[in-house]
Amino acid sequence: MLSPYSRHRSQRSLHERQMDGIHKAKAKGIHFGAQPKLTDEQIAELRQRRQNGDLIRELMKDYRISKATVYRYLVPTS
Repeated sequence: MLSPYSRHRSQRSLHERQMDGIHKAKAKGIHFGAQPKLTDEQIAELRQRRQNGDLIRELMKDYRISKATVYRYLVPTS
């Protein structure tokens, strides 16, 4: 059984090793997180279709994305 000090020390070193690995991966150009569902061209097309009156439901079906994702793409980016 580990003492509280040893447990804290091993958890800290685990975190440090994990962060080292993340920094090395980022230095190699590896991206973390989910990939975008649509390309820039598809987003522009989706916005145009919505302006032309297409229903959210149709956009969801055609692009195979959720309602939340449709709304997220409809918000103008700065």
